Order: sequence, then C-alpha cells, then structure tokens
Amino acid sequence: MKKYSFASCFKSMALVFGIGLALASCANEDIAQNQKGNDSDANLTTFSTGDPTTRTSMESNGTFYWESGDKIWVKDDNGAWQQSSNAPTEKTASFEFKVPGKFTKSSTYKVYYPGQNGNKDQVSIAANQSQSEPNTTAHFGTAGDCGMADAAWSNAKNGFAFTLDHKAAYLLFLPRTSNTILHNCYLTKVEVNSDNDITSTYTLDPTTGELTGTGTGKRIIVSTRGSGIYAKRISFNK
Repeated sequence: MKKYSFASCFKSMALVFGIGLALASCANEDIAQNQKGNDSDANLTTFSTGDPTTRTSMESNGTFYWESGDKIWVKDDNGAWQQSSNAPTEKTASFEFKVPGKFTKSSTYKVYYPGQNGNKDQVSIAANQSQSEPNTTAHFGTAGDCGMADAAWSNAKNGFAFTLDHKAAYLLFLPRTSNTILHNCYLTKVEVNSDNDITSTYTLDPTTGELTGTGTGKRIIVSTRGSGIYAKRISFNK
C-alpha cells in the first residue's frame, strides 16, 4: 500500500474510516447540604453526562456516544485519584458514573477520561488500531480517544454534571474510486506516517487544557479486517 507522510502539529491522533454506503453554580454550603448525591449505601458520588459532545464514539454526523467499558477518573477532596465504579454496558447517549471518595470541598471537580487503555491522566495513543466495520468509531476508546471536563454541582441531578472536551485529533478517510476494476478489491489497512511523534503515552494537562508529552512513535497503522459480511475486509465504494 502506498504510504503518505503527514506533517502534523497534533501530538496525537486516533484514526477512523468514514465509509459511505458499502465503504466509505452553587455555593459550597449547597454542596454540603446536598451530599445525598452520594449513594447512602456505598458512598458514591454521581458524575452525570448527557450532552452529545460528551460521548466517546462518533456517528457519521459527528454525534458522540459512550461505549461499553468507558470509565472516568476524578481527584477527590484528599487529592487521591478515584475511578468510577461502574461503566456503560452498551452504547448509550448518557450515563451516570458513580465515583467513590469524598467530594464536598468544591462546587467543581476536574473529570478525566484517558480512554479504555489509559490510567488516571495518562493517555495511550495506539500505534496499531483496528476498525472491523465501516461507519463505526467504537474503537475510539481503545485507540486513544481522551478528554477532560469541569464537572459542576447540579441540584437537579443531585450530583455533578459535565461535558467532555475531547483532546485527540482524528483523521477521516473516505476511500472511493471510479475505476470499475477496483470495485472488487478490498482495503486491508491504512498506514499514516508523520514527521512528528503521534503515538505512545501522553498526559491530560489541566493547566494547559491539552495533551502534553512528546510520544515515541511516528506511525499509525489501522487494520480494516472484519467478520461476517466484512470478512474479506472493507470494500471500495464507487
């Protein structure tokens, strides 16, 4: 496969193939008063999200969704990292994360989503990624999607509400051809080479609001091998 070099100012990216058809604020005393946002039997605080921009897989129209296994991290009042004790079990437009620890000192807390292969504020951008079907971004969470948010106390939700600000960049590919000979061919992979490091470990920096770090890899390979009707891998569209 022909290789293309992309000079990029981004320090990281997650790749996705878009394929058409066949291819393609309240005061602190209010917080203390409303700490029943903590589950009484488990001392868990609710961090809820529901706005379209908070989700971690993306539809072709740009709408994001949370995916199975997604979890968030928050530092509690003692400065200790706390991971949500629950996660979605399927694709969902909104979700209430339950987080252990004490959250009574502030009306806002920083939420971190480091991706499914990340930890706390550490993000892992994968050099080898896989997309098994067209028009899906369910692999975003494992490939390196990440983000941060300021969660604010909400009396209506009896917990903290947030909207995730995604920090990874994405490349969208729409492979097409008018050459009828190639209509029976299949796309096996796409390889992206950059002049800058675009893979490995980065840090979600609350000060700059960006990913920081230099990474160690300049190449991302996305395999398009699937199963079922996509067992021969994704085909070209006219």
